[in-house]
Amino acid sequence: MNDYGMLRQMSSELDDWNAFYSVQLKKYLESKRSRKIGSQGEKDMIWDLIFEYCRVFSAPGYSGGKATAKSWLFFLMLR
Repeated sequence: MNDYGMLRQMSSELDDWNAFYSVQLKKYLESKRSRKIGSQGEKDMIWDLIFEYCRVFSAPGYSGGKATAKSWLFFLMLR
């Protein structure tokens, strides 16, 4: 297990990505009435959007290099 309580990945960057993706996907699904992804196209689109969002916020000065607990709080605060 990693510091996020998830299965450890090959690197800390992948651990951060999984945590970020999980938090953002949960927020997205909570905004939908059905609470689920309706098609493979929607799933692919959401993955792409979250990935691009992560790239922007993993730049120096945002979440990069922060301790896991602080990163987790940062992920939760992002909208």
